[in-house]
Amino acid sequence: MDWLFEANTSLYVALFVTLWLWIGLFSYLWRVDRRSQDIQRRIDSLPVVDQQVITPQATLELRKPDQAVTTPDRQPIRDT
Repeated sequence: MDWLFEANTSLYVALFVTLWLWIGLFSYLWRVDRRSQDIQRRIDSLPVVDQQVITPQATLELRKPDQAVTTPDRQPIRDT
């Protein structure tokens, strides 16, 4: 086991570990890509339902800091 820490072999050990990590990362990304392609095929094979345009249920507007915030019936909201 001492041969791993010798000066002339430690570089090869570091290169081997780095190569092993790159191979692991590549195989993980390959597997994730295959699974995502499978999920995409499943989604594409689903029947298409009526595609309705979804409209927002609320709107956002900018207010000045000194403007009061009100409820829909125009009653001011008090900070407590």
